[in-house]
Amino acid sequence: MSSFTPTSKRLACDICGDTSGKCRVHKGGEILLCMPFSNARFGEIQNGYKCIKEDKGKGWSTWKIDNTQEWTQQQRQEWKQRLEARRRQQASEDEARASRALSEQQRHEQYSALLSELPSELHPDDRADLVRRGFTDELIELAGFKSVNNWQRLRRKYGNLLPKYSKLLPGVSQDSSFLLTRAGYLCPVRNADGLIVALQLRLRQVDSDWQSRYLWLSSRTKKNPAGQSPHIHRQGFSELPLAVHKPKGKPQGIALAEGVGVKPFLVSQRLNLFTIGAAGGQWASSPNLLKEWLEKAFGETGVREVRIFPDGGDILNKSVMNRWERVISLLEEWGWSLQVGWWNQRNKSDPDIDELTDYTKVEYISPREFLALTSPKAKPDKKSTAAWRNWIASRQFTPTHSINQRFFDFPVNIPTSNAIIAGKDGLGGGKTSALIRFLARLGLGSRLIGY
Repeated sequence: MSSFTPTSKRLACDICGDTSGKCRVHKGGEILLCMPFSNARFGEIQNGYKCIKEDKGKGWSTWKIDNTQEWTQQQRQEWKQRLEARRRQQASEDEARASRALSEQQRHEQYSALLSELPSELHPDDRADLVRRGFTDELIELAGFKSVNNWQRLRRKYGNLLPKYSKLLPGVSQDSSFLLTRAGYLCPVRNADGLIVALQLRLRQVDSDWQSRYLWLSSRTKKNPAGQSPHIHRQGFSELPLAVHKPKGKPQGIALAEGVGVKPFLVSQRLNLFTIGAAGGQWASSPNLLKEWLEKAFGETGVREVRIFPDGGDILNKSVMNRWERVISLLEEWGWSLQVGWWNQRNKSDPDIDELTDYTKVEYISPREFLALTSPKAKPDKKSTAAWRNWIASRQFTPTHSINQRFFDFPVNIPTSNAIIAGKDGLGGGKTSALIRFLARLGLGSRLIGY
């Protein structure tokens, strides 16, 4: 990774125009790692580059200049002009979005007032969850957790400090009368200066196995796409917040722990560490904030070593390990030394750092030793979960017609209009020939897509 240079105002990504450092450039732009187009497919072409490697959990897709056809000087110049126009448009949109956003200080003042009007008593289910995880009344108050109901009503108006700019607080409805939330408890997300810059909700109940338990409060919805999201807008970048939790006294070190609420908070209090949390462990997706908060942590601790605490079963999940590899690579690139907390948490059933009862069991190993723990046979566990099986089952169809013959054919009594018809047979079973015969009977023109 050291041969790749992060994008900047002087070195933009030729694919997406990013200048915030999310993308990487190699060999003068011949090869690019692009984060905004991380979901691109192999062979896809964007702005004169072809995707040569899909993202495998690291957050980037890999691109190379497309030489399948030689460009004329005019074509190349037109492409550069379109790319520059796109950059200007993106910069204009970012500037407009940032101008509509509340400052971090304004967010803090508004969120503090909002939280103060919510009931002081937690819902019994929310309190039970926190007590189960080791929270006392003192720790609950210190963390600032507050229970909310579906579409929690508000007494005050929030976010409309300058109405003509439609400056709404993320998570508040357009008329500022209620929170865009479901039932659960709110986790205040503070930056390194102690300002509450966002709120995340822990749902009291999830509707399905694959639904996330934690949700950001946001005003950006399908009905209000211009609404404010929880992103932090700074000059040159917009990133999701990273939560900073500090112990009561002087921190004795620096740590990374997954999540923004319970887990990093308990790490900070129990291990006396300046702890930075990221939703879903996505520290590398907020590189500018991460770098800034690490420097703040260095100022408070005087150490340039970071301890990371993987969850139980992380080493069996290839995509999670790729995510850790990205984080480790980024921190080493910035000159930080790392230690990985290890208490033999090999399986999903093993405790996470906040679930441990005996911290003397925690040993520290090097990043290389940690990454080497991944089994060569380990694959993403997605397809082995009940959630995945439920997802597949919900998308299966029972046939209305079954045919017991050598070659496939469409029955004569199937509808010929206002219907979607799906046919299934093995390779070489005659599906295409049957489709041609079926269309010929209708006497209609059609387009057939083959592969």
